[in-house]
Amino acid sequence: MKDKKICIFCASSSDINEKYIKTSIELASMLSLEKTELVFGGGTQGIMGEVARVYKKNHASVTSVIPEKLNQKGILFEEYDNLHVTATMNERKKIMSEISDAFIALPGGFGTLEEILEIITLKQLGFLNKPIAVLNAYGFYDFLLKQIDFLYKERFIGKNSLELFFVSKNPSEIYNFLKKSL
Repeated sequence: MKDKKICIFCASSSDINEKYIKTSIELASMLSLEKTELVFGGGTQGIMGEVARVYKKNHASVTSVIPEKLNQKGILFEEYDNLHVTATMNERKKIMSEISDAFIALPGGFGTLEEILEIITLKQLGFLNKPIAVLNAYGFYDFLLKQIDFLYKERFIGKNSLELFFVSKNPSEIYNFLKKSL
C-alpha cells in the first residue's frame, strides 16, 4: 500500500464521543505505518485533525484539500506536505476523487455523509472504480445502512449497488480490505 493515496472523510467537530476518535486513530495508525498518503479536508479539529496528526507522527505524507473560505489559521491543518486550495466545496471533492486511490468514511456529520455518498454514486455510475470503505465504529452508520437496505428492498438500487463499498466495525478489517484492494 506504500505511496497509495487514501482519502478519508470524517468529522471536523471536536465535540464528539472520544470512542469514535480512538477507533479512527487506530485505523489511521495502521494506514500511516504503511506509508500511505492521507488525502483529507485539511481541518485541524475533530477526527480530521487527529487523523492528520497520526499521519505526521508516523512520518507519512498529508495532503490537505480545503476551500479558500476555510483556509484560515486555526481551521487549516498547517503541517501538510501538499496543499490544494479550491474555490468551492465541489472543486474540493473533485480534486479529492481524482488524486485518491481509495476512500474511507469514518464517523462524521453532514459533510462526511455527503462526501461518501457522492463517491459511492460516482462508482455506481462508472465515473471511478476505486475501493470504498465505511468504518461503522460502534454502529455509527447502522441507520444509514438500514436506509440503504430499504432502498434495495424497494428496488431503488440493485443488488450490485450493495457491493460498491465495504463496511466493517473493525479498523483491522478495513485495513485488510484496502491492503487486498490496492
